[in-house]
Amino acid sequence: MKAKNCKGLEKRKFEDCKNILRYFEDRKIEHFQGLPQILVCNRNPTAYLRFNINFTGMSLKKKIYDECLVTLEQRLMKLDDALKSVEEAINNETKSTVGDKHETARAMMQLEQEKLAKQVQELNDQKLTLEKLNISSSESKITAGSLINTDKGYFFLATALGKIIANHKTVMVLSPQSPLGKKFLGLKVNETAEINGITYKVQEII
Repeated sequence: MKAKNCKGLEKRKFEDCKNILRYFEDRKIEHFQGLPQILVCNRNPTAYLRFNINFTGMSLKKKIYDECLVTLEQRLMKLDDALKSVEEAINNETKSTVGDKHETARAMMQLEQEKLAKQVQELNDQKLTLEKLNISSSESKITAGSLINTDKGYFFLATALGKIIANHKTVMVLSPQSPLGKKFLGLKVNETAEINGITYKVQEII
């Protein structure tokens, strides 16, 4: 894919074309390797606009995906720090005088240690789920990895993270196995999902 074929376009569009090509080439998205130049560089404004909108959507999706990874890493770091503190406390307690009081304190700290270790495992599982998602494709139906633009905001079907902010947009990141996630799966544009008396109309699938 070569951007030099963008003859006849003004400079701004030419630069946009190069950025679009670089975006896909850097990410080795094979589906777009053989994309006809006419789709990217055609003087037809509609053809250019259609591709440019899709590129913008994918860029937003990537930013949301990256923000999810950052959020998970931050939560893991906090849990790691908490685990270290508990481990140090357990070691210090072990060195203390033996007695019922110390045994009870040590047992409570060990329970806390087990709880934190379980949370770390859950976050690592979420991270693995996220890393396995294919966010480079956009399907006509909602699947795991879809970014859904509804009449009530954005939803990213990935893993249970809750609300995040990406590119100045509030996005609800939810698992495909969640009640609302299950309702979204398989829907197309203009179809609706309803849960707890609230209806969500799908306006765009990215």
